[in-house]
Amino acid sequence: MGNRDNLADTLAQSEGMGLKSFACRPEESRGRAFCENAPRDRTEYQRDCDRIVHTTAFRRLMHKTQVFLAPESDHVRTRLTHTIEVARAARALSNSLGLNADLAEAIALAHDLGHPPFGHAGEDALDEQMSSYGGFEHNAQSLRIVTTLVRNYMEFDGLNLTWECREGIAKHSGPLLQTIAHQADEVARIDGLELKLHGSGEAQVAAIADDVVYNCHDLQDGLRTKQFTLDDTSELELVGPILERARHRHPHEDEHKLMHLVVRTMFGELIACIVCESERRLGKHSPASPGEVRRCSCPVVGLDQDTDRKLEEVRQFLMQNMYNTDNMQRQRRVVCRFVNQLFEYFNERPSRLPLNWNMDLDTSSEIDVARTVADYISGMTDNFAINTFARINELAATVTLHSTVCESIDSAS
Repeated sequence: MGNRDNLADTLAQSEGMGLKSFACRPEESRGRAFCENAPRDRTEYQRDCDRIVHTTAFRRLMHKTQVFLAPESDHVRTRLTHTIEVARAARALSNSLGLNADLAEAIALAHDLGHPPFGHAGEDALDEQMSSYGGFEHNAQSLRIVTTLVRNYMEFDGLNLTWECREGIAKHSGPLLQTIAHQADEVARIDGLELKLHGSGEAQVAAIADDVVYNCHDLQDGLRTKQFTLDDTSELELVGPILERARHRHPHEDEHKLMHLVVRTMFGELIACIVCESERRLGKHSPASPGEVRRCSCPVVGLDQDTDRKLEEVRQFLMQNMYNTDNMQRQRRVVCRFVNQLFEYFNERPSRLPLNWNMDLDTSSEIDVARTVADYISGMTDNFAINTFARINELAATVTLHSTVCESIDSAS
């Protein structure tokens, strides 16, 4: 035990050399809900990363929607590739700001574990079905997965992550709303998550990395799939000047290379803006500890007002030209029907749930049944949900969500 503890201490001290006073340190962690021996060859936050990556919930992200539903193209993002990109951006930002890169990475790796199939359309449908039982929200579901639903260990349910990692997952979108706390009732039973305060600097880094990554890469996926063209983006304040410079310097290059140059330049400039603005805020507030970061009057990691306004313009462009197109709205209606019928079917017939989901279920409790059904559906991949829908409706099994499938299932329903 002595060698094991000493090695972990050495790793923690080595890691701490580049950390600022407001960074979270593994040797100062508030610990885990269930006591465990210190890790042998890694820090506590590195152990969190490894546990998250080795879950089936993480692997299932490979077949969950980011924007495009069950895409035919192998080149557009899935929920898994998005997660990996967010984790890399969170590490880079943390290193630049003197924060703990391992903790930021762990939070980023877990931030979308709770997403149901079919992206935000699936989440909206589940939230509506669960409106009488506390609602459904993917951040709270991510916390529920890592604290309760993973059942791989003899000594405890969940992953028994560090307090700081659980806090970061819970506060991925900022201080936790009461409606979310009702959904993830485990939150209330985990002492001291301080739900009304900001997250640590590492949690804030993971959140803004998510925001920047999905906007930049959704723009790239929209260009790749021809939802719009580079010329269509030229009026955007973040994109236009970059595109103009790129075409001036490379007048004979094809649109494919220009697309990559524009997106990665935009991404790099946004990361640089986050570092600059966050250093300004940290200098202004001078937090001396992670606790002081949490108690600051505003987030200490973020974008300046002008750049945030320009990024909002990109969001609105994507909303109009990709997320809310007629085709995407049509697919949303279809997948909402999938989720609604799956929920109603299993909620009325909990005995049809797989054995490991219903063997300890109290069927006399409406809320327990509904929450279990929501847990089960939210864990489905896109294709598993489609095939389950087809099976319970006695339709031919399908594995895509493209126009012919939408039409056949839409008419059959």
